[in-house]
Amino acid sequence: MTDAYDPEPGLSPSGVLVPNPYGGIISEDIPQGIRDAIHFRDNNTCRACGFLSTRFMAVQPVVAVPLLPEDYVTLCRPCWMLENMDRAVIHESAAFAWIPELTQREINSGLPLIYIERQSRNSTAGEIIRKLLDTFKKRSDKAYKRLGAKDRDRFFAVLSDNGKNHRARLEGVDLREEGLRIWPLDRWIEHSGQMEFNSYPMMISHWRKSRPVTPYGNRAAGLIAQDWLTRMTS
Repeated sequence: MTDAYDPEPGLSPSGVLVPNPYGGIISEDIPQGIRDAIHFRDNNTCRACGFLSTRFMAVQPVVAVPLLPEDYVTLCRPCWMLENMDRAVIHESAAFAWIPELTQREINSGLPLIYIERQSRNSTAGEIIRKLLDTFKKRSDKAYKRLGAKDRDRFFAVLSDNGKNHRARLEGVDLREEGLRIWPLDRWIEHSGQMEFNSYPMMISHWRKSRPVTPYGNRAAGLIAQDWLTRMTS
């Protein structure tokens, strides 16, 4: 039941870094009619971080054998990745970063705004966003060092092998509490036969057109980036 669902996005409580804890069920496996009904019930809003979008959202079961609508929730792509880390490997869409200053909820709901602003031709926040993403990259290197992996590719190679080598090492360690975060990247690689393409530009375009107006107007992304950078460098 959804009452048991932890609304704070983070590494799955059912097993640190263990992919697909809910029986290997992914959003694409769920019938479209069920997905449409869950999105409608949740008003196209991520149940973990509050991000709202009428497209590019996922449906996630929250029990091993989902039977009722209450056994599913709507998640945005970044929050969905935290429950399906092996799929993040396939889509090349995530990195780890060591950012105890920010919650995963802040990161997941704020980064789309920042990515949108970075693509805006008339952006006045380009420099602060560049500095923020450079800081994220440094924190990413720190995360892999803490996790005992030399780089992102090697760590995700281990993770895609069901996380066997890291499961024992991380057992009993709440890395969310210590500061491990998922850094959603600005790419989502889709595979069709031997072809692959990045669907993230389509997401950016949709979010730019449909994102609700924030209290800060067009300055929201710049203010978020400045706040995050200040907290991460103070």
